[in-house]
This record gives sequence, C-alpha cells and structure tokens, in this order.
Amino acid sequence: MNDKKINTGTDFYREKGFVKALTLHLTENLYEELRKKAFKEKASLQLTARKALEKGLR
Repeated sequence: MNDKKINTGTDFYREKGFVKALTLHLTENLYEELRKKAFKEKASLQLTARKALEKGLR
C-alpha cells in the first residue's frame, strides 16, 4: 500500500496558520454583531448569544 500522506486543502491552510486566523476573524465579527444586536434589544450579550446559538442549532 501507499503510505504517502494525502495533503488536503485544509491541511495546507492549517500548516500556513490561515485556519486559526480565519477562525479568529469570524469570531471577532460574530462577537461584534452579537454585541450590536444586544445593545439594540437592550438585552445582555450572554442572553443574545444564547438565543442566537439555540436558533442556529434548530
């Protein structure tokens, strides 16, 4: 059998550190949007995040 490692696109980006950077970027954007929504609704950030998570899991 061929024991050569198959390098996927995700492996390539992970080696370059792009996955971590992209994840951080998306997390920062999500936090900002949740913060803005919580401010508009005069609700806590934790409550707004929980509602968004529950809605996303349905």
